[in-house]
Amino acid sequence: MRVRLVRGSSALVFLALAAAPALADGLFLKLATEQARVEADRPVKVRLTAVVTHSFTLPPPQFLIDDGTGLKARPEIEVKALEAEAATVTPGAPFQASWEVVLPHPGRYRIQARYQLSDRVVQSNKLSVEVMGSGAAQGQ
Repeated sequence: MRVRLVRGSSALVFLALAAAPALADGLFLKLATEQARVEADRPVKVRLTAVVTHSFTLPPPQFLIDDGTGLKARPEIEVKALEAEAATVTPGAPFQASWEVVLPHPGRYRIQARYQLSDRVVQSNKLSVEVMGSGAAQGQ
């Protein structure tokens, strides 16, 4: 019984190792900001970095925003491209682009970028941003 268990475990480890290069083949995204706190109605600048293991043509990303009700597309929230366009990304040359996101109300938000490719969806990490009320609203 023990021999079967060891053989079965060894086979699983071998299969996992054989599949690892296929899992690493693709598109990897990192979303970052220098502003973890902003005033209401002030944009937060986000920078997306894409690193690839083979060439991709990237469409414009979709931004998902969680205002406490779940991470989803929010067409009512303004997202403005600063230095972003559809691009072909190649290995060895990371792609970087920036957007401004205007989060309208005080509170905590999470932001995530997502690319819809022809065969899959690739998502970035989630950023946490706190939107504070304006100075006038806080003084009342």
